[in-house]
Amino acid sequence: MTIKKYKICKSCGGPVKDYPDKKVLNPEFCPYCVDEQGDLLGYRQIVESMILYIKNDHPEIKPKDRHSKAETMLKETEIWGERFTGVIIKESLKSDNVLNYVKIVKEEVSKDNNPETNGGYPTWHLLYVEFFRPQLEDVLGCLKKDLKGKDWYADFKGRKDHHIIFCGRVFRCILGKRDSYKKAIQYGLKVGVPTEQLDFV
Repeated sequence: MTIKKYKICKSCGGPVKDYPDKKVLNPEFCPYCVDEQGDLLGYRQIVESMILYIKNDHPEIKPKDRHSKAETMLKETEIWGERFTGVIIKESLKSDNVLNYVKIVKEEVSKDNNPETNGGYPTWHLLYVEFFRPQLEDVLGCLKKDLKGKDWYADFKGRKDHHIIFCGRVFRCILGKRDSYKKAIQYGLKVGVPTEQLDFV
């Protein structure tokens, strides 16, 4: 017997066949997970839709548990279960706010033999962190405003995306596509980052 496989929405995990009355604007997602242009909605909007689904289809789940259940279900999907990894230099931060949204996997202390050329820091604290896509916008937003100067940056890699964050600027690049890094590299050089430190590709 052949088991028929249905296309699954990468955002909510629901079979796309469940929405025959809706136009599919993006083949990766169901009609309820995208806007009128077919672009993926924000995480908070997706959570609210999932809560409504739970309320209507799973009345056995208590109202106080619906939000956490929605987030648990979304972590099992291809999009919202995506994990990002990268390194944050603690000395680059004006505020530790970003650390509320990431998990520190490992911390290393690196001695600098020429601190006078690197902001006067004799040591650097390298924080190896990870987080899931639902925290991505919070992480990017925090670093965009909390990096100490324009010549500091941090970067995080997911399955396909590579986000590079400078003070006041964020660049989304695509892993494996060299051309997608051009603007980030040009900006880095413009604000004084040494060429050897812009080895993103």
